Amino acid sequence: MISGGKFLGEGLLIFGILTGLATIIWNLSLQAQVLPNLTRTALQPDRARDWTESIRPAGSAVLLKLGVLGFLLMALATPLALVRSGFVGWVLGRQFEGSISETAIRVEGLLARSIDPLINMGLGLLLFTIAFLLLNIIRWLREQRQGFGTMVSEVSEGSVSQPAVETSLWPERLVTPLAIFGMFVIGFFFFTMTGVRSFNFDSMLNLQFAGEIDASTYHNAFRLDRMLGPIISATRFIGVASLMLSIGLALVTIVINLRATALLLPAGFTTIIAVSRGEQAEEKDLTVHDPMSLAPWDLFRPVLVGAALVVTAALPMVILFAVSIHRMLEEQYAGLAEPGLMSGLYKSSFLAVNLYGASLQPWMLFGMALIFFSIGRFFTTIVGFVEARRMVIVEGIEAISEIVALKRAEQTGLHGQNTVAAVKA
Repeated sequence: MISGGKFLGEGLLIFGILTGLATIIWNLSLQAQVLPNLTRTALQPDRARDWTESIRPAGSAVLLKLGVLGFLLMALATPLALVRSGFVGWVLGRQFEGSISETAIRVEGLLARSIDPLINMGLGLLLFTIAFLLLNIIRWLREQRQGFGTMVSEVSEGSVSQPAVETSLWPERLVTPLAIFGMFVIGFFFFTMTGVRSFNFDSMLNLQFAGEIDASTYHNAFRLDRMLGPIISATRFIGVASLMLSIGLALVTIVINLRATALLLPAGFTTIIAVSRGEQAEEKDLTVHDPMSLAPWDLFRPVLVGAALVVTAALPMVILFAVSIHRMLEEQYAGLAEPGLMSGLYKSSFLAVNLYGASLQPWMLFGMALIFFSIGRFFTTIVGFVEARRMVIVEGIEAISEIVALKRAEQTGLHGQNTVAAVKA
């Protein structure tokens, strides 16, 4: 019950991040359309027209539905865990009475081998959705830069050349293949390897209930069941690490766009303010010619280190883990696990199995912790840039409005703060 129920909270947290990103996309799509029109209106209020009706915020309905599906899969683990706990109680109750229930043992075993893959499938869908939501954010940040740069070029009447905005950067181009690879790994092991393990478990139970636990067929089925557990668990971590790498690269591209916007906005508003004062705009080049120089690699390196830790745990360690399980069971079936007959190979294999079993999960979780730590630093940086951008936009629009208001007041002979405030409004 504890193992299945705890993931409901994790699912809620990740789904909350997902819906927050969808809201950011909604707002960015508005800003990309509003900022150029708002600046034009502030600069030329006499020519202002009602452009608010043409504003249409962009949503991400398909991605949100995919995220909802991922959350439902993670949430499904809680009722399944409750059902499994009921069958565990049934199995133990019959066992304490000196009998067994084949149905209870089968269902409990199948649920035990299905709940964890189901959780990982839901987690994979949530992270997959987040990666593509971040790609949408990149698109609208680029649209905002392009729209504002075009407006500055129009206002300056050619003094400022229209800035060229890159179509895509190589970190952005890697997001989709990494996300698809991660989802493929998780989905493959959910639909294929988990099915193989469940089928093998059912065969093992058939042999056990038939009293053939000493047969080589039963030994092979039991050995395969013990070996597939860590292999499936570790390999799914590779899929999650791949998804997190795609998210990290998307965040790198977002920071690049925010830094490029931070270079564009002050220079653009300086040009607009000069034009609003009736001055000749200086010739400027607002194009960022080397956007990759703005990449925050110091924030991305912990993501790479964390992914490397996950891969080193999932590949070499799990292979050694499976080999040790195989050797230990071979010695056990040969009768060399009994006191007095215990072989050195059994002792070393038994020790290795316990050491790998105790260290595999913490090693992978430490790698994932590094990845999440780096992702948190990314969001802290993004929040700082967004706040700075908001202040530049607000101050720039206010400065333009005040200049235009004062010019109109001088032309009409009206003076005072009331007139300025009215024109600004």
